[in-house]
Amino acid sequence: HVWKRDANGRLRIAVDAYRRSQPKSEAPAGAGDFSAQTPPQAVSEEIRDAMAGMERALLRGDPLGVAQYYTDDGLIIGPRGEQARGRAGIDRYWTDIRNVRAWTLENISIDGAPHVWTQRARSTLQVDSADGPQTWAVEALHVWKRDEAGRLRIAVDAYWPAKR
Repeated sequence: HVWKRDANGRLRIAVDAYRRSQPKSEAPAGAGDFSAQTPPQAVSEEIRDAMAGMERALLRGDPLGVAQYYTDDGLIIGPRGEQARGRAGIDRYWTDIRNVRAWTLENISIDGAPHVWTQRARSTLQVDSADGPQTWAVEALHVWKRDEAGRLRIAVDAYWPAKR
């Protein structure tokens, strides 16, 4: 689950990474088995390759290239609860990032099961601004799932300031 505070300050589930859309009798084998497992090497490499592709896209000035690593119904949740939802929202989120000097994505951990993977990551972004160079370091939780073509894409990206 990804949690966020509601208007009254109470914690609520914002996203349930596993939504059972079928009746129990029609659920796929293993549905409901939430035990995390170490990902197969191929999945871990696929996620790392996607992270490298995201970095390359942003550094060459192609923010929509970064956005393509998200599902069309994806969700980005920032540290103050702000959200970018769906293809248009995610595209806008990434195109609003300008004057990038450097960006690194570091993997912290990857866990999951055949249909959904979670990743803890760290992002360090350096941009030029009117006030001079600025650096933002955040930690993130990514929920990855496969799209119709079988590629892993980010369905949920929740981030917060990195611990110093």
